[in-house]
Amino acid sequence: MYNAVVIPSLIYCCETWTLYRRHIKKLEHFLMRALRSILKISWKDHVTNLDVLQRANSTSIESILIKAQLRWVGHVIRMEEHRIPRCLMYGELWQGRRYQGRPKLRYKDTVKSNIQWCHVKPKELEESAANSQSGGPKPTSPLQPLKVQESKRLLQPERDVTTLQQQL
Repeated sequence: MYNAVVIPSLIYCCETWTLYRRHIKKLEHFLMRALRSILKISWKDHVTNLDVLQRANSTSIESILIKAQLRWVGHVIRMEEHRIPRCLMYGELWQGRRYQGRPKLRYKDTVKSNIQWCHVKPKELEESAANSQSGGPKPTSPLQPLKVQESKRLLQPERDVTTLQQQL
């Protein structure tokens, strides 16, 4: 019931979200609260979030969001060049004004940071998306590191968005 109703309702259309760290923390907080309630784990029991996820045989919301976004990017890469989502993904603004202060995080920025976090080069992602369309041999999934690094990510402190943007 939880995986069939709650999770899909929580992440509806998440493929196109531009996620800030605060959004992920709020979603993760909801997920942990719901899982602890279902498993009847009190906060007094001092059970870590990683243990809760393992007991529920679930994954973190962040890895679910990254998988969905990378799946959508694969679809966009395979689209014809005149399609609007592809034009928006690969396009740049010709004119316009940037307001004073730090620029807003763009969807492209989140996709780039997710691709880097999965240790996938953009060329490899495009080749993988092209191969999956042609029906050829399935390449190794660029999402495999998610399962391995998911537990590490839960234990790490927050990613600093400014350092990620500097790396891009």
